[in-house]
Amino acid sequence: MQLENQERPLGVLDQELTQGEEERVYESKYARIVAENQGKSSCFLSVVIATEGKHPERLQDTLLCLQGQADQDFEIILVIFRGQGGNDQVIRQMISTQGEAFQKKIRIAEGKAGSRGAAMNLGMAMARGDYVAFLTEDDLLFDHWVQSFHEGVENHEGMILRSYTLAQEWSKIESKTDWPGSTTVSGPDASACVPFETMGEGAECRCIGAGIAFPMDLFRDRHFLMNEGIGSEAEVEYLIRGRSVAGIYETTRTVGIRRSWQGEAKVTERHTEEKASLPEGESRSLLQKIGSRLRGMMRGNK
Repeated sequence: MQLENQERPLGVLDQELTQGEEERVYESKYARIVAENQGKSSCFLSVVIATEGKHPERLQDTLLCLQGQADQDFEIILVIFRGQGGNDQVIRQMISTQGEAFQKKIRIAEGKAGSRGAAMNLGMAMARGDYVAFLTEDDLLFDHWVQSFHEGVENHEGMILRSYTLAQEWSKIESKTDWPGSTTVSGPDASACVPFETMGEGAECRCIGAGIAFPMDLFRDRHFLMNEGIGSEAEVEYLIRGRSVAGIYETTRTVGIRRSWQGEAKVTERHTEEKASLPEGESRSLLQKIGSRLRGMMRGNK
């Protein structure tokens, strides 16, 4: 079953707050990097993984899932950004142990800011693919993850692509080796596997993450940036604004699992935020407006 939504009911979200700032940040921080990567070998999907390097054993799981993809038309951009307690040398050593062909898919960058949003913007600036997807070290992917996006774009090029992802609770297991083991605590939770229009603030906007692929035109041509000052909500804001101009194509195919860990905050809450691209007051105002739009959508779909 497929769910298709090509309408743009939201309009362009809060352009008066973000457009001028986006243009300034894009030109000063990212335009040169984009230009350097244009014309080089391209692919269908750029996979951006932003990490502080705190959990290399979990990142290894995500990379193993990428090695097992049936569709290998992708690149990996690993952005290591400054946090507390990370170890980028361990990450680099882990990458060096991968097979030669897989290593060639990976490019490593270091983000100077401590914001996950800034790390994702850097990843998009470096991207050479037609689409981009964002992963964390907590994502496990089924072998048809890339293939699902590739099939979706055949008749919906330029639209945001969305498939379903499950949630599952995991727990660490103490180990005598350098890396801890892990085990599942609960069965997969499919509560987020619903059409985007029926999701709202109360559902934590779990439609973001591994189930979403964005057309790179949003970044390269329209200069849509992740808001670097509103933390984990940056992906929500990006999805809503992007949907307003590109539309969204959804499929009910399940493509992966996002792990949460007993006793830990979610991955997007763990990352520190050191520098905002918008003043604090404007960031709060933007989030309030996002919440208002989402609640309006839910009321309109009852």
